[in-house]
Amino acid sequence: MTGADPWSLGTQTVDNDYPADWGTRRRMVYRRDDYTCQNCGAEGGPHGDVELHAHHIVPKSQGGSHSLNNLTTLCYSCHN
Repeated sequence: MTGADPWSLGTQTVDNDYPADWGTRRRMVYRRDDYTCQNCGAEGGPHGDVELHAHHIVPKSQGGSHSLNNLTTLCYSCHN
């Protein structure tokens, strides 16, 4: 896929309009953000025990995509 945007992944979807590779995308976002909540700095994954969520910066309901550029890592508390 020469010239393809590495942050734009396939469009096949599964339940709730999430792409089939949603689990992979979430993990990529967590790794990119060093398993750290981008709002409060809480750490999860290999750095701590905080539950992490992949959050849509522009909400899906407002036309936001599942692109990695539109996803960020938030902890459970900041996401809710």
